[in-house]
Amino acid sequence: MRIAEVTSPRAERARRHERALWWIRWFGIALGTYQVTNPTPVAGIRTPRSSEWIALAAVGLLVINNLIVGGVLWRKPSDRGILRLGALVFAIDVAALWTITWAYNFNRFDQTWVVLLVLCLEGAQRYQLRGAMIPVALAIPLDTTREFIMRAPFQFQDLSYRIGMMAIVAAVAGVMARNLERERAQAEEHAAELTRLAEQERATIARLQELDAMKSDFVAIASHELRTPLTAMQGSIKTLSHRHELTQAERDTLLDMLNRQSDRLARLVEDLLMVSNIEGDRVGLRIEPTDLHAVVDTLREELGARAARVSCAIGSDLTDVMTDKQRFGQIARNLVENALKFSPEDTIVRVSIHKGADGLLLEVSDDGRGIAPEDIPRLFDRFYQVGGALRRVGEGFGLGLYITDRLVQALGGRITVDSEVGRGTTFRIWFPDAREAPAEIA
Repeated sequence: MRIAEVTSPRAERARRHERALWWIRWFGIALGTYQVTNPTPVAGIRTPRSSEWIALAAVGLLVINNLIVGGVLWRKPSDRGILRLGALVFAIDVAALWTITWAYNFNRFDQTWVVLLVLCLEGAQRYQLRGAMIPVALAIPLDTTREFIMRAPFQFQDLSYRIGMMAIVAAVAGVMARNLERERAQAEEHAAELTRLAEQERATIARLQELDAMKSDFVAIASHELRTPLTAMQGSIKTLSHRHELTQAERDTLLDMLNRQSDRLARLVEDLLMVSNIEGDRVGLRIEPTDLHAVVDTLREELGARAARVSCAIGSDLTDVMTDKQRFGQIARNLVENALKFSPEDTIVRVSIHKGADGLLLEVSDDGRGIAPEDIPRLFDRFYQVGGALRRVGEGFGLGLYITDRLVQALGGRITVDSEVGRGTTFRIWFPDAREAPAEIA
C-alpha cells in the first residue's frame, strides 16, 4: 500500500535532503570498500583479517541504509514518515561509522576516526546545532572506552584531540546550519509577506476596476434618469408659460405631469441621500408601536393607479408592532415598486405580512421574468441592475434593493430571494421581535 503524498514544505525539504545524502552515501560506500580492500601497509603493524571483515560489514550496513532510504522515498512517505526515516538512517549511519572506527582499534596511529566528522556534518544538516553535537556526546564515552582498551597506555592528549576536533567541526557546522535555517525562514516569511501584499494589490486593483465600472454605470443611469424628468418638466413649464389658450383639461394634464416628474426627481434624490447616510452610518431608527395596516394603506396611496395591481394579505394582529414605521414602509415600497417594474402590466404583485414564532415575515411576490441564478448574489449591490446600465428595464439608479438590504440589516432582519427565470420572484424578509428595543436607535 502506498503512503499518502507529501505536501508540506518541511517534508519536501527533508525528502530532498535524503535524496542528496543517498547519493553521497553511495560515494562513501564505494570509497570505503576501496580503502578496506586496499589497506596502506604500515611498517611494524599488521592489519588483522577480522578488522577488514568488520569494516566491510559496516560498509554493508551503509548499503542496507541506502536501500531503506530508496525504498521509503519511492513510496512517498507522509510528513511524519519522512521525519522518522531521517532519524532511522542517521542512527544507522552512526552505528556503521562507529563500527568502522572500532574495526581499526588495534592501531592507535590509524586516522579512521576522521570519518566520525561526517556524522557531525550530517547531524548539523538534519537537526542543526543539536544534531551536530549528538556524535560528540557519543564520542566521549565510546572513544574513552576505545582508548582504555588499546594495547598502548592511555593517552589523554590523543583522546582530547579527537573529541576536540569533533566538537569544533560540530559547533561550526551546527551554527552555520542554524543560521541558514533562520535565513531560510526569514526568506519564506518575506516571500509570504510579498505574496500577501501582491494579493492585496490585486484585490485593490480589482476593487478599483469594479468601482470604475460602477461609476460608469452610475453616469450612464444618471444621465438618463435625471435628464428624462427634467426634460418633461421643462417642456410642461414652457407650454404653460407660452400658450395662454390652454383648456383646463390640458392645464391639468401638464400640471399632473409636472407633479409626477417632480415626485420622480424627489425619489431619485432621496435614494442618493439615503445611500450617503447609509455609507456614513447615519441611518436613524425610531422603534415605536406601529399599525402595519396604516403602513400598507399609505403604500397604496403612494402607488396611485398602480395600487390596483397589488394584492395585500396582512395579519389582523399587526396593529401594534414594534418597528420603525418609516423604514418598514420604505422597505415594503422598494420591494413592491421593484416587483411592479419587472412584471407584466396584467399581473398581480402579492404582499403578505404575518407574525411568526420568531418575528415578523414580509413577503413580496410577482409573476415577472425572474432573475438568473448568477445575478442573485449581486442584487443588493449599489447601482447594480440586471443586464447592466445599458440594458436595464424601467427607471431608477439601481439603488432600491441596496437600500432595502441595508435597512433590513439595520432593523436586525434578514432577506432572501427565490426566483425562477420566466416564473417570477419572491422576496422574504424576517424581522426579529423588536418589542424590547429602545425607543430610538442612532
